[in-house]
Amino acid sequence: MKKFLALDIFLTFVLFIWGAIVRTQGAGLACPDWPLCHGKIIPPFEIPVLLEWGHRLLASCVGFLTLGICIVILKSKEYRAQLGRLSVTTLFFLVLQVVLGAIVVKFLLKPWLVAVHLGVALFFLILLMTLFFEISGIGYDGLAWQTRSGFLRWQFSLAAWRDLVFIQIVLGGYVGASHAGLACPDFPTCLGEWIPPLSEPFVAIHFFHRLIAYVLLVWIGISYVVAKKTISTPQFQNALAALFGLVVFQVILGVINVLGELPSLIRVAHLGVATMILAMAVVIHYKVRHVRLS
Repeated sequence: MKKFLALDIFLTFVLFIWGAIVRTQGAGLACPDWPLCHGKIIPPFEIPVLLEWGHRLLASCVGFLTLGICIVILKSKEYRAQLGRLSVTTLFFLVLQVVLGAIVVKFLLKPWLVAVHLGVALFFLILLMTLFFEISGIGYDGLAWQTRSGFLRWQFSLAAWRDLVFIQIVLGGYVGASHAGLACPDFPTCLGEWIPPLSEPFVAIHFFHRLIAYVLLVWIGISYVVAKKTISTPQFQNALAALFGLVVFQVILGVINVLGELPSLIRVAHLGVATMILAMAVVIHYKVRHVRLS
C-alpha cells in the first residue's frame, strides 16, 4: 500500500509540472472539448495538443490509481477503521478536481477557475501525503518539548507556514493565468515604487504575491535560527534548513521570472519548487504533531 501511495504522490507531483508546461506553452485549450480531444480518444499528433492530452492522460492514471487505493482501504477492516474517512475525503476531492478540469476548459481558462483548480489539486496532494503518513506512522525520533506552550507555538508557526504557502501557490496560479506576471516589471521595486498604485488589480495581485514571499522568507529564516539555538534534534534543524533553502531559491526564481520576462523553464521550475515547499511544510508539520511532550 505504501508503495502505491508513494507512486501516486510522485505522479501527482509530475502532473503539477506537466500542467505548468501546458500553461507556459499556451496549450491549455489545445483540446477544446472534454472528455475527448478534438472529438477523438487519440487526438492529432501536434505538440500543443499532445501536451494537453498527455496531461489529461496522466491525470486519468492518478485518478484510477487513487480510486484503487481507496477501494482497498475501504474493503479492508483494519485500514477502514484507521483511514476510512480520509480515503472518502480524498475520493471526493478527486471527483471535484475532475469536474473542475472540465469546467476550466468549458469556460476558456478563466483565471479564478484556474486558481481554484490548482488549489483543489494541492489539497488533493496533501490528502494523499496524509494517507501515506498515517500508514507509515512517521514522526521525529528524540524530539521532545519542554513545555506545552513551546510545542503550541511551533504548531502554530508550522501550520501557518503550510497554509500561507498554499495561499501563495494559488495566488501565483491566478497571477499566471491572468497574465499579471509582469504587472510589476522591475525588482525590487514595482513600477519604480516600493508601494505601487494598488488601484490597478493586476498590479495589486502581483505585489501581494511578492509580499507573501517576503513574509515567508523572513518568518522561516528567523524560525530556523531559533530552532538552531533551542532544539537539539539535528533532523528537525536540517528539515528547517532545507525548507528555508528552498524558499530562498524560490525567491530567486521569482526575481529571474520578472527580470527575464517570464522564461518558460523558470516558470515551470517556480511552480515545481513551490510544490516542494508546500510538501516539505506538510511533512514537518505532521511529524512535529506526532512527537511527545516532556
